[in-house]
Amino acid sequence: MKTKIAAILLLILFNTKSYSQEYIPLLNNSSWIILVSDFESAQNNEINQSDDVEIGIYTYKKYVDQNNQEFLLREDIVTKQVYKLIDGNDILLYDFSLEVLDNITLLDGDNYQVQSINNVNINGGQRRQYNLRNLTCSFCPDEVWIEGVGRRTHPLLAKNEFFTDPEYYLMCSFQNGINIFNQGIANGGTATTFSLVVDQQNYLSKKITFAPNPFESELIIYSQSNLNNSTIKVFNSIGQKVREIKNVSGEKFTLQRENLKKGLYLIQLTENGIELAAKKLIIK
Repeated sequence: MKTKIAAILLLILFNTKSYSQEYIPLLNNSSWIILVSDFESAQNNEINQSDDVEIGIYTYKKYVDQNNQEFLLREDIVTKQVYKLIDGNDILLYDFSLEVLDNITLLDGDNYQVQSINNVNINGGQRRQYNLRNLTCSFCPDEVWIEGVGRRTHPLLAKNEFFTDPEYYLMCSFQNGINIFNQGIANGGTATTFSLVVDQQNYLSKKITFAPNPFESELIIYSQSNLNNSTIKVFNSIGQKVREIKNVSGEKFTLQRENLKKGLYLIQLTENGIELAAKKLIIK
């Protein structure tokens, strides 16, 4: 009897601790670097916080990317919800109050269910990661949210604003100038350095091609100048690393498909922590 009571008390204590964990706001002088990839090329796009905007009874935080696209968002810290202003209407972008097996309908009209909530590594610790499955569309990609960071594809686009081309991959995020999320750390490796100027310079200095695309069994990577101990990383459609190959050198390398399922991927080639090239791939 005492054992059963102790077990019940322990369960109550665990649940209380889980529910009372302090919420980490998303909109806290935040900025993001997102890789925008299509079949021709890929480049980083930086989003930074601008001036606040008052509309009606709410104050929205404005974010602007390098293409001068604006995003207006507000956050209710009490309810742990983030809203985006779209066509004059508040649209629920995130709900971090959800628990496992909770359902939510996003702007695309599809019903999603929280399959699991786990921890993901960030700089200096961990954050809660929400894994949501699309119950309406079996072949549609799942949603992956990180508290205080946003979606692992594009943190400020609502679900129905995604188009087939281009694809978005969250590379890193900052709050108050401090790097919080880093794709390298989140995928179980070391921090990756993201510098827009350096990335663009290397894009011009080394012409790298990936062929054929789409491919079925193998992909050939060609470089006009010798690679030296480069690293190849392959990510799935929600930004999770599924393959990593180190110590790649020379002007040609063959990537075997092996156990990769058919679908959309991003391949990234880096050298000394600096991105040389990135490309969207389709495996048939």
